[in-house]
Amino acid sequence: MVTKAYLTHGSGVYYGIQRMYKGELEYMLERAHHRFIGSKMIPHPATFTSADLYANIGVFDLKYHYSADLELVIRYIQAKVNFFPMDHIIANFRLGGASSTPKAALESLKVRRSYRLVSTRAYVYNLLKLGLKKLISSR
Repeated sequence: MVTKAYLTHGSGVYYGIQRMYKGELEYMLERAHHRFIGSKMIPHPATFTSADLYANIGVFDLKYHYSADLELVIRYIQAKVNFFPMDHIIANFRLGGASSTPKAALESLKVRRSYRLVSTRAYVYNLLKLGLKKLISSR
């Protein structure tokens, strides 16, 4: 299905639905539209990118340990790359891991703030919320 879409539309970012598992059970289906990147990342494991975009816009910025994919997608959006949402399950993903940590959430918040996708008020609010989560989880 991705190949067919690429052959029809050409260069761009193709993304679909990610099925998420908690343990061995299907937990939920995740989808997010790229136009809401300020608050929700498209499911990266369910994303395919044309090779020419890496050559023309760049690759992952490895100074980001958790949010390099988010930062790259933001650059694609700013460069007005074509995005093609697909109504198909593209990937399976197990919950947990480094991307689920408060450190990862903080880094993503900082990336969004650096691209001015989050207001100062929302930034401070989310910082406080992350601080409370960290405080609660450390008990």
